[in-house]
Amino acid sequence: MSTKPIYVRAQDGLRALQVKRHSGEKLHYMRRLIDQFCTGTKDRWRHARSYIDLFSGPGMNVYDDDGQEEKSASLEALSHKFPFTKYFINDIDSESVNSLQSRIASLNLGAATQVKVTCSDCNLAVDSIVSSIGRAPCVNLAVLDGFGIECHWSTVKKLASIERIDLVILFPGNMTLVRNAERWSQEENDARLDLFMPDKSWRTVWSDRRLTGGKAAPDFLNLYVNGLTTLHYRRDLIHTKLIKSETGQPLYHLVFASRHPLGAKFWQQAVGRDDAGQTSMLFENI
Repeated sequence: MSTKPIYVRAQDGLRALQVKRHSGEKLHYMRRLIDQFCTGTKDRWRHARSYIDLFSGPGMNVYDDDGQEEKSASLEALSHKFPFTKYFINDIDSESVNSLQSRIASLNLGAATQVKVTCSDCNLAVDSIVSSIGRAPCVNLAVLDGFGIECHWSTVKKLASIERIDLVILFPGNMTLVRNAERWSQEENDARLDLFMPDKSWRTVWSDRRLTGGKAAPDFLNLYVNGLTTLHYRRDLIHTKLIKSETGQPLYHLVFASRHPLGAKFWQQAVGRDDAGQTSMLFENI
């Protein structure tokens, strides 16, 4: 079961996504990663780099505890002083897309920056994105930050067919998978988790853990990471970052995958300091 989004109005009168405070930590890391990527590739790849966001939202987040507003990852990427050459932005919600387009229009981006915004299911939008990038010599950053398990493994696989592409994927192990795995495992016709995971081996893992009383979330995450290695991502360049709730409960992991050490360096620098300014565990290997 996915988390149902709650929308409110931002100070600019446009739609915004209401989020809990722990989302600020995720956005903090994403903002730092985008900055590292844009700054670190601005010389060699200034005219050949793309940003892909399949769950862009309306471009603005509003925290439910104090009403503070903050740009989403997509709007942060669009606003960077060393912008990407191309942006492929997508969201399934039409009003969110309209709000984001209005905010993009206010940025007055230069003619050299190409922005394509679509309103579609992420698993349908991916084909045109991959086709547009093709085999062109460029570097790419893709963000798959959904509310649950909407992004199919086949979509990840299609993105991974692009030669130089780093992935950031929200993996909702504790937030969604474990809460619903029992029901999904009993329903052979319910293929939602089969489509999200690399294969159906999660069913065996869940059955084993249920019998032994063990916790399945780390094993699910390990299966997902193993799947990324079959897409030619180096195991030592796949890292995860656990995001917890305000009360310290594990919610989900950000999974980062790269094929080049420089990508891992960007991630290391991005998560090396948390949103409170404290040094944090740089990354977690699976």
